[in-house]
Amino acid sequence: MEALSTRLRKLADAAAARNVRLMVDAEHTYFQPAIDHAVLELQRVYNKEKPVVFNTYQAYLKDCRSKLEHDIGRSQMHGFKLGAKLVRGAYLYLERERAASLGISSPILPSLEATHRSYDQLVGLLLEECKEHGAELMVASHNQN
Repeated sequence: MEALSTRLRKLADAAAARNVRLMVDAEHTYFQPAIDHAVLELQRVYNKEKPVVFNTYQAYLKDCRSKLEHDIGRSQMHGFKLGAKLVRGAYLYLERERAASLGISSPILPSLEATHRSYDQLVGLLLEECKEHGAELMVASHNQN
């Protein structure tokens, strides 16, 4: 975790110095909490004036909305601008297989239609956060609509 944080700080320093954005990609659900923690710490430092560091949110996860709402609340409480990259998700089969092998509920929404609804609703939530609190959003989608 220390090595991850050190490397991400170097990247965030370089992004801030060059006035570009650093987008930290999402991973499998069992890695994601560590990534989320590291990104939150960077956002508290680098996102005071404008979003420099972005976290990636996977709309196909059942808990994506609550996670995003929680992060929006933290950004407002701690006085930094949220940077969010919204994706549909990339580890569908792996996540379902892992959950089945562990005998736990899948973290993935039950259908493609549910994922589309989640994605669209989260775009709306994030656009409102951009308007009201200066967040920035990268809409990362292969879906033309």
